Amino acid sequence: VYPRLPRPVNHGVGRTRTNELRSTPHRGMGCEKIARDAIRRPIPPGVTEDVTFLAFRFHGMKPMVGYRVNEMFHIIWFDRDFTLYDHS
Repeated sequence: VYPRLPRPVNHGVGRTRTNELRSTPHRGMGCEKIARDAIRRPIPPGVTEDVTFLAFRFHGMKPMVGYRVNEMFHIIWFDRDFTLYDHS
């Protein structure tokens, strides 16, 4: 018998389709593109120059930033303190 694992916490993003998130306002649960030169942290070496960074909101207004390849969104940063890029 395997121990029972806790249920994952879903803040509303996990079951939402990417195109639904992209069509909502970026100040809500929506999405915004982030320019590569706006990122204030080192970009991992495996992330190629052709990548478009996207920010999706999670846990309130906090953005998670990453990029999409086909149907998979790769999260690189959780910007909990709003210092990864200029949010104005």
